[in-house]
Amino acid sequence: MEVPHSTSILDFIGLDTQRLADRLNLPKSWVASHSGIKAKDRIPHFGLGRHDCFAWGSPQLASWIEAHRVAANHVPGVLDGELIFKFVWYDSQQLAERWGVPETWVREYVRKRITDPIPHYQFGKYVRFALGSSELAGWLERRMVVANNRKVERAQRRETIQ
Repeated sequence: MEVPHSTSILDFIGLDTQRLADRLNLPKSWVASHSGIKAKDRIPHFGLGRHDCFAWGSPQLASWIEAHRVAANHVPGVLDGELIFKFVWYDSQQLAERWGVPETWVREYVRKRITDPIPHYQFGKYVRFALGSSELAGWLERRMVVANNRKVERAQRRETIQ
């Protein structure tokens, strides 16, 4: 879905709690609790009576989402110009199914002790991956195996021996 470039808050797409939860692939209860008055890390929204309205495509919501980005080579708070509203948000199980690896492998490569973790967003205890982001694509490209390293190594040894 294309998000219009605008200066008016009226041009953004208004989402209720359930729709924002669906877009970010989060539980509705988590979104509701993080938009409440007592929330420490409050999701930016409009309070319209007893209803919350989230401006999908707004810079405020974009900044809030960006603040939850976790990547080894990323400087927090710096928007890289990508429209984060175009991403498809996957959880660990969905990403594992898409890549054909065990979910435990995905969870392991998100942990802090990994030197170059999979770029992800941390919403409380929920980890989400932005499919379509340049960081995730770059992370995968760094792991691309082009040739069999053993065969290349053997060929190099043969050349030096002869």
